[in-house]
Amino acid sequence: MSIVITIRCNNVAFVLLFPSMLSTLFAIWGLLALGPVTSSAGDSTNFYDLTLENLSSFSSLKTETMTGKLSLWILFQPNCASCKRQLNDLECLPSDIFKIALGIGGNQEQLKKELLPSKFEGERVLASPQLKKAINTQTTPSLFLVNKSGQVEKRIQGTTACETVKSAFDVLR
Repeated sequence: MSIVITIRCNNVAFVLLFPSMLSTLFAIWGLLALGPVTSSAGDSTNFYDLTLENLSSFSSLKTETMTGKLSLWILFQPNCASCKRQLNDLECLPSDIFKIALGIGGNQEQLKKELLPSKFEGERVLASPQLKKAINTQTTPSLFLVNKSGQVEKRIQGTTACETVKSAFDVLR
């Protein structure tokens, strides 16, 4: 028995098909845990005012060094096939856009195992509790387009073509 649920959000309807009652319950529980999802900047967190643990070295990444640069933050979880596809499909972005794979969920070893061998050209870091609270989502992959002063300009959820991301950055330039 399949279950169909329709959700309306900002005049957009999402139709979800679940193969069983159990998967439906898990999905509803997951949606309730997500909290609000926005498509543009809505909070005042400065992403360039953080220190994050770098997964590829024993150092910290001080995001203040990115002030004056555009950046793309990609929310990533271990065992997320869509996250891996997204990380490996960003080669069309110009080199002046600073890229960060932001590990959430799992532990440090799981994240290292997934992130370090990828062909992703950018920093690989753990999300701090402060940043997890600021981004207010667990949906992966999620992309955060951050302006030169460290504010989120656009939030994109789900796997997104590189050209679409590039076009969104062209608007910020």
